[in-house]
Amino acid sequence: MVTRLASRGLTLCLVTLGLVTLCLLAGRSQVAAAAPATPFQLPLQRTKLSGGLRIVMNVDRSAPLVVVAMSYLAGTADEPSRRSGAAQLVERMMFAGSAQVGDGQHQKSIAAIGGWTAVERTTEVTSYLNVVPPEGVPLALWLEGQRMASLTVPAVALERERRALRVERDEATWRQVTELGRARLIALALQGPSRHGHTLLNEVGTITASEVRAFHQSFYGPARAVLTVVGDFEPNAVVAAAKRYLDPIARPTAARGTSRQPPPQTTRRSSSLVHRGAHRGGLAYGWAIPGREAPDHAALEIAGALLAGGRASAVHRQLVVTKGKALQVTARSEQLSGIDVLGVSVELPRGVAPHDVAAAIEHHARRLGQRGPEPAALRSAQRQLLTRRLAELSDMPTRSHRLAECELIDGSAEQWVPRLARYDQATAEDVRRAAARYLVPQRSTVVESFAVSIPATPGAKAKKSKAKKSTKPKGKRPARRPTKTGGSSKR
Repeated sequence: MVTRLASRGLTLCLVTLGLVTLCLLAGRSQVAAAAPATPFQLPLQRTKLSGGLRIVMNVDRSAPLVVVAMSYLAGTADEPSRRSGAAQLVERMMFAGSAQVGDGQHQKSIAAIGGWTAVERTTEVTSYLNVVPPEGVPLALWLEGQRMASLTVPAVALERERRALRVERDEATWRQVTELGRARLIALALQGPSRHGHTLLNEVGTITASEVRAFHQSFYGPARAVLTVVGDFEPNAVVAAAKRYLDPIARPTAARGTSRQPPPQTTRRSSSLVHRGAHRGGLAYGWAIPGREAPDHAALEIAGALLAGGRASAVHRQLVVTKGKALQVTARSEQLSGIDVLGVSVELPRGVAPHDVAAAIEHHARRLGQRGPEPAALRSAQRQLLTRRLAELSDMPTRSHRLAECELIDGSAEQWVPRLARYDQATAEDVRRAAARYLVPQRSTVVESFAVSIPATPGAKAKKSKAKKSTKPKGKRPARRPTKTGGSSKR
């Protein structure tokens, strides 16, 4: 039975986003005796099939299209030890065919009705999106049911996808200095490979077909999945089609593991990366913080925005604007459950060493923990985070993925709206107290990335030298000019 969770709709346009943001922030001027009321409600309907699959539906008739998203509680957090890249390889093989669908036929079938497919991935959740016209919903549900029930792993497709991931890995090695530094930061902060969203893909070339099937069997079942449908559709028709195509799929999957806690940290953890051929270096500086469900998480996100969340942030003003020691400064949390990571990434120009900028981050974090934020800066950071989250609602595919995240990680998609209200509920004292407790040097992790130019090979030097020689046209050798003898010359 479908349960109605909300009655008010949400018009997803820029004007509404701005109004909602102002409504949330307007509570700051009210008496703080009571928590502000939720400013809006997202109309959701939820149900659960007998096989364990959960369904979350959000009717939005602003456009004649539907997003059918099948999301799994599976990602890099579930990769076996020393099998980096297994989750992304399975993600690619999900398009390589099943018992009744050929290699690449899923995308072709959706494209034939005017739709398209995509994948949204986080450390803990992977969502497969099908954007289709309303009449294409049954087809999308049937296709998703096919690849959930069975996954073929053709040798040709497996090698193709492994090769594609190796190319992605090699390109990242010398291009994505900031991204690789962040990946190493997360690994160090969480003290283990099983919870970080690494992109190194070190072992992807050795992952076998049996390992791909085992990963799919363990994590891609209905008990670890949620079907999210957003757009112009009839809920009863979706539930009926889901019962027909998805409910018969019943198989055991791996139980969700308990939230992993890293060992106590009493001193800074550090590492360094050398990127041969990279254009510039970087610094990743971060802290392990409580997970997304913790009361202090919103205050710590605000602290990150105050430190390095934009052009008005303290670290950006000092390093980029005043001293010119950085090209770009950003801050983000990974939104993990149990234990999360708040990181600051700094992109450095040539000639600036990473350790030169770490002191600025420590200084402003310590100052925030001592004095707390100024009222205007606090409101700006709250508005920035809230607007960013609300903007995700304006994109139907992203909205479907975020709702699935809340359903799988937080236990219910209806937690999405209350999580937004936490930003406005956080006070200056909450931010100061959280920064003083968690954003301290002894709980920090630092990864320095150094760019090293690739020297030219001897063969390349010889070739270049040869190219510089005289390039006179070949032909008859010119006559030898007479030389001077004594005091006269032949004319």
